[in-house]
Amino acid sequence: MKLAVALFLLFISVVYASWKGPLLKQFLSMPLSLIFIFCAFYLISQLISAVKWFILVRLVSTKTTLLECVKAYFMGMYANSFGLGILGGDVVRSLLVKTESRELVAASVVFDRAHGLFILASIGFVSGFFSNGQLTYTQKASWLILVLISLGLAAVFVFWRWLAQFMPRGGENLKQILANFAGFASLVDVKIFIISSVISVCFHLVQLYTLKVFGYYMGKEVDTWSWLVVLPLINILTSLPISWNGVGVRESSAFLLLCPNPFQEPEIILYSALWLFSVLVGSLIGAIFSVLKN
Repeated sequence: MKLAVALFLLFISVVYASWKGPLLKQFLSMPLSLIFIFCAFYLISQLISAVKWFILVRLVSTKTTLLECVKAYFMGMYANSFGLGILGGDVVRSLLVKTESRELVAASVVFDRAHGLFILASIGFVSGFFSNGQLTYTQKASWLILVLISLGLAAVFVFWRWLAQFMPRGGENLKQILANFAGFASLVDVKIFIISSVISVCFHLVQLYTLKVFGYYMGKEVDTWSWLVVLPLINILTSLPISWNGVGVRESSAFLLLCPNPFQEPEIILYSALWLFSVLVGSLIGAIFSVLKN
């Protein structure tokens, strides 16, 4: 179903971009070095994220090594891309590390996701204060959405005990997940939270910087603060489990928030293709780790 949605949205996006400009010419004029740069940035960002998860896992498992976490992380990416989706990929990586408590390792993945989303939204939230009124109306709307997401997640981290009281009856599975999350969250002290946050900021900035690099290669000036407001929301939308690897969602949301300034629609299709190729390269590494493990 998600693949069908992705192909449908991608088809519409490609047709729209082709109507707006010479799409094939855009691809043929792309320097090959840009492919390698995108892959390098993406793989570096994933390694940074794996290190962050390793720090969290070590709170509940002294047996886990960094190499084990990196392998599990990339194998989870493989499952995400070619099998079970984001949630399934997260389950896979939680099952691949040695631990005394499988439930708390699974909770570390939930915490990792929620914390990463909080940091990404917060980057856009903070950046909006430095935009000096250069945001368009749609970009201002995206900033407000990021404000709501970041503040909402901050409330979850601070008031999760109080929020647990409002869980609906019959939601036993959800209550157990929340209980495991609470058990893990109680192990995360201020020091670990700050270290994880700094690492997460680095992870997201490496990924976000790909748009700046892309603009350089396209000869386009990308305003720093506008870019740091818009791209976080695009990345959040593409992480929703409604499309395969965010295909179609990334293009359509970027059309709305990045066109016609600073990019044209064919350039957005090229950027999305580079991003998808990088994701597939990372997933291929996960597939290699899976084969070697067996």
